[in-house]
Amino acid sequence: MSASVQTINKFCEETGMSRTKVKELINDCVIPVIPQERSGSLVLINKLEFDRRIAANQITLPVSPRKRKQLEEE
Repeated sequence: MSASVQTINKFCEETGMSRTKVKELINDCVIPVIPQERSGSLVLINKLEFDRRIAANQITLPVSPRKRKQLEEE
């Protein structure tokens, strides 16, 4: 069972996504985060909401062209 909230580093570790991609998806409101109490505080990803959206097919994660090619070759 995963935690209900995760740091960006832990989320990257579990999903295999890069920090840059995760930050991009957070900015695009694809990955839900817990509201920050003050600017500059630690960003926490709402993992329960993310998992719920994935299960309901409400999130489509982009696949990089390099990964897409690798998957097609398998």
